[in-house]
Amino acid sequence: MKAWLAPVGSVLTTWLGAVLVTFMLVEAAPGDFLSEAQWHAALAPDTVSLLRERYGLDQPWPERAWRWMRGLVSGDWGHSLSRDLPVWPLLRERAMQTLQLALVAQLIAWSAALALGFVALDRPRGALAHATRAVAVLLLCIPEVVLALVAVLLLTSIDGGTAPFWPALLALSVATFPGTWLQVTTALAEAQRLPFVEAAATQGVRRGTWLLGYLLPAMAPALLGYASVSFGNLLGVSLLVECVTAYPGLGPLLVDAVLARDLHVVAGAVLLSTLLWSSGTLLADLVQRAVDPRQRLTR
Repeated sequence: MKAWLAPVGSVLTTWLGAVLVTFMLVEAAPGDFLSEAQWHAALAPDTVSLLRERYGLDQPWPERAWRWMRGLVSGDWGHSLSRDLPVWPLLRERAMQTLQLALVAQLIAWSAALALGFVALDRPRGALAHATRAVAVLLLCIPEVVLALVAVLLLTSIDGGTAPFWPALLALSVATFPGTWLQVTTALAEAQRLPFVEAAATQGVRRGTWLLGYLLPAMAPALLGYASVSFGNLLGVSLLVECVTAYPGLGPLLVDAVLARDLHVVAGAVLLSTLLWSSGTLLADLVQRAVDPRQRLTR
């Protein structure tokens, strides 16, 4: 039972740390949401002071962080000062956009990596394997922002009215593929050396049965572990790609909120990104413990 509670405790600690660090960093920057308003000729200094008191900006950041986290328990994610809207509906809409983009991009990258890995299985030193390895290494050397810009230019030249989703999806899929392909090839090499996989291959098991019934299950523990890490990294890359391609996800919302010093939106976006990342990590860890007997025996 303790082995199952450890990942949950780690996730909760990560959430708490993310919130506290966000409030601390925003507080460390000079000024607040009303800093520019105090220079506005139409607003008297007393009015600005009353607004700062109303929004709780006159309180120390630990107290504001505590009040905001206490509100989360009842489902209150605060209020966006720059947009004059509740934070949660705004975050929910943007998070669904980001999650949709990340999941589709990861599905494309994993499907391509597994397909190329299985095709090159019989000829690990063949032309296809060498070409794929060269492309993967080349893509690893190119920053994600450059890939996003190239995707925008490429798709815009083909169709000037391309929606932001397609350049973002292309850039994110290409950026995700190299690491995924390298992990798949490593897992393939290790799984092939396992005794029961080698025995099935030498005993004349049909190719499809051997791939899906022996080799893929043997690869599953390693791939699940990598999938959790790659999904977390993918969310970080997704925020950058969204800003470059103008995709309406969490990335542009977070940038606008940081520039406006809209604290509740910043904290909510950071917490939601942490929730998505840590939930994927937790799920992968629990599934890995369930499918890998070695995990259950050593804990």
